[in-house]
Amino acid sequence: DTSWAGQKKFLGSRGVKEEIINFDAHVVTAKNREIVRKILKEKEELFEHKNILRVSVAAAPLAAWVKAQVKYSLVLEKIAPLEKILGQLSDSLDTSTHRVEECERE
Repeated sequence: DTSWAGQKKFLGSRGVKEEIINFDAHVVTAKNREIVRKILKEKEELFEHKNILRVSVAAAPLAAWVKAQVKYSLVLEKIAPLEKILGQLSDSLDTSTHRVEECERE
């Protein structure tokens, strides 16, 4: 629900602060990101900082956070192959380090 009433209900729900604080942009799918980007584009004037401030001082930083999460999730998607390689190289380094330690004990 993207209505203001729906958003007020969401913001008033239990645990929403923790959900926001603990949000992991890695879980944002390309499909969901595009849905949000479309909303942000179609209702661009509603998401301008000065317009949000007139309606809710608390919602303004949250809107900025949403925009940042959309951008950040795109960055994470682009670097995912590099993160995978990094993980493989880290595993390889750990294996090699253990092997060196074994050889030094022998």
